[in-house]
Amino acid sequence: MVSSNVAILDKCDSHPSSSRDPKAYSEAISNYTLFQHDGVTLGYLLAPVVAALRSARCEAWNVGETVVEFKSCNDTFEKRTAVMKATVDQWRQEKRFEVLEGRNLGRLGLMAGWRNELYSVYGLNGEILFAIERCATPLFGVVTYGVHMTGYVPPTQFQPLRIWTPKRSIKKPTFPGMLDNTVVAS
Repeated sequence: MVSSNVAILDKCDSHPSSSRDPKAYSEAISNYTLFQHDGVTLGYLLAPVVAALRSARCEAWNVGETVVEFKSCNDTFEKRTAVMKATVDQWRQEKRFEVLEGRNLGRLGLMAGWRNELYSVYGLNGEILFAIERCATPLFGVVTYGVHMTGYVPPTQFQPLRIWTPKRSIKKPTFPGMLDNTVVAS
């Protein structure tokens, strides 16, 4: 059976809305621990991440039953970034989460996972609160942003619309050799 685009989107975007269905939303997030800074929710943590924070040697976290946050002494971008780095580095050393490991992609000699690429996490007013290794962002359930651009040549009376569809470098750590957008930045 063929689905309409709206039906497909409804399946993909199936997380309940807090404004449209507060009860379903509350039930959906009841299995998560909030990751907050100054009372603002930055992300949602799964139980294994909360357990890892509880057992971490880094004493820079307040880990409660429903909320995890940086301790108040971590009051600058630099301090919060250092805490995040120490925590994620420790987990990587312990091989605690597969997403943090560099995985060999076989004969190509490429690595997936760890990228040595910092990703900014923003506060409510657009300020950068801290930076985190890009591959660790899913562990903290933070919103990630990216900008995608597709290049095209408009149609003329002699040519149809033409869309630029580049191929990713074979040396890329993720999806090497696959088709891609013209320009992507995150």
